[in-house]
Amino acid sequence: MDITGLIPFLLPLIQLSGAYLRYLPFSSQLSAARRKLLLQRLLLWAAIDLILRILIFHFAGLSILTYKITLLFAWLPYFLISLTVIHRQLPQQIFAGGMQGIWSLLLHTMGNSAMWLFFIPSAGPQIIAWQAVFFLLAFLLTLPLARRIFRNLMPSQRLINDLPFGYYIAFLPLSICFSSLSMFITNTFPSLKNSPSRFFLFLTFFLLYRYIVLERETQIEQTRQANNNKLMGQQLFFLHNYTLLMQDSQQHLSVLRHDMRHNIRLLYALIEENKKTEAQNLLMTLDETLKKTAIRPFCQNPILNAALSIYINKANSLHIPVTVNVNLPSHLPGYENDFAIVLSNLIENAVIASLKQAPDRRNICLSLQYHNQQVVLSLKNRYDAPLHVDENGFPQAAAKGHGIGMVSLKEFASRHRAYIEYEQKDGWVTCLIYWSMAPLAKAK
Repeated sequence: MDITGLIPFLLPLIQLSGAYLRYLPFSSQLSAARRKLLLQRLLLWAAIDLILRILIFHFAGLSILTYKITLLFAWLPYFLISLTVIHRQLPQQIFAGGMQGIWSLLLHTMGNSAMWLFFIPSAGPQIIAWQAVFFLLAFLLTLPLARRIFRNLMPSQRLINDLPFGYYIAFLPLSICFSSLSMFITNTFPSLKNSPSRFFLFLTFFLLYRYIVLERETQIEQTRQANNNKLMGQQLFFLHNYTLLMQDSQQHLSVLRHDMRHNIRLLYALIEENKKTEAQNLLMTLDETLKKTAIRPFCQNPILNAALSIYINKANSLHIPVTVNVNLPSHLPGYENDFAIVLSNLIENAVIASLKQAPDRRNICLSLQYHNQQVVLSLKNRYDAPLHVDENGFPQAAAKGHGIGMVSLKEFASRHRAYIEYEQKDGWVTCLIYWSMAPLAKAK
């Protein structure tokens, strides 16, 4: 059976299989629109690649060496397309590309072994076609394992990052591929007896993969501990500042008690002298002074009430009108600590945005409701300037180093499967957060 004519069609399929594996480590980070764009560009280039290969083999001739040389360089346009679509994480993409290169060398070895073991084609161009077919068969047979490995292949930011030393590890798999090229760039396909030595690449691949996974898990655990320490520090901050508010209120009450006897005598004298206006003014002054001593409890949950009190009091001190409607139980087990951080960051962001408005265009409305194991937060603030959001719909920080609140919000959404939506309409920016506590309540 002569399948030589399929060679120009088989080679783009080989490159698309490699592009798919390089995509997997970043698949969870890409939006549906980005994934669609990547697929469209890869398929477009595959069509162009098909035409180029037909022309190359027509004018340069078809041999095992030309076939291998085209494989050596054909992956580069597909890799560059991924770079343009995914944008960031260049060192991570270089690392994933190198690991995919090692995996491809293993697939070629598997395909060659199967080809010589089960099927011996006649010499000539037909052997090239059968090698490509057996490579694709090896790819399909190992695809379930490859999907599991490459989805879990993303290295940690500590190990591979945009700093210069991050590229040392990033280029390691690629350098292993280049060091192995001397075994592959020959005018023959390796015989079955040479295959065992080539399978040592699998050991190299496995050691790199395990190191990446274990190092990332270690960093995740260390990050979790750091976040827990930060959370405890934030809770102490809430309680400390809430205590200061109470102390300030107590001081005002002490002054009020000290002056109470004098004010009562003064009020009695004004009434005796029938000075109703002056008495009324004195009562209004006393009422305003008494209001300043009051600490309004927004909810029965201590941590959330402390967070609300601190940042709403901050907004009031900056003369930003705040409307609050809170209905929460005294306990939100498993959620209250994380949510206190998110809530304080969101209110602080609303305060900062309000300060950019004209004084008569400042307003914050907060509604936090609990019903039947479900929690809904609606936080609105006036903001006339355009709101810039990222591809996931979250507001983008205007300057580098900002946006910590959005990081905590994304972590909360991921951890508790919360639905989050931002909207800007008629001069109002609305943040809506919804999540259900039912699974956690049952677990408890």
